[in-house]
Amino acid sequence: MITEHTTAKVRLQDGVYVIDLDYQLTPTVDLTLDHTAFGGFCVRGRNDGDSYYSNAQGKVNLPDPHYSVAELNWPAERWYDYTIRLNEGQTIGVGVIDHPDNPPATWHNPRYVWMVNPCIVAGDPVQVKQGETLLLRYRLAVHDGPTPEKLLEKLSSRW
Repeated sequence: MITEHTTAKVRLQDGVYVIDLDYQLTPTVDLTLDHTAFGGFCVRGRNDGDSYYSNAQGKVNLPDPHYSVAELNWPAERWYDYTIRLNEGQTIGVGVIDHPDNPPATWHNPRYVWMVNPCIVAGDPVQVKQGETLLLRYRLAVHDGPTPEKLLEKLSSRW
């Protein structure tokens, strides 16, 4: 029903692994991605330690989204980061950057599931006509230590 072409490019920048992911999805019939609170691209983190989410404004103190209520998702941002101090003492994390050309997304980042999920169908269904290509691009910043805010800002401002 869909032809998928996915590419991944990995590089080390300023001590952080940067992964650029491009998804090209071309349906063979008209396609509707239904409205839902979560789905699509998602990074799932570890849950064995003290964790937090952050964005360009600092640590996020918003209530957890709920899987059945899309309106409770966190607001659109260029990036969110999940960082955890493992029980063994090491701090690690991953920032997810949403490409500005992607369909608008809210973020389904519940603390009880330890995931980072920019959701393009939380606002409205997404329609893709037969033979047209939906291009989705995400950039990950996999890091040791606390959230690298300056690097995430730099990585989100240019592609």
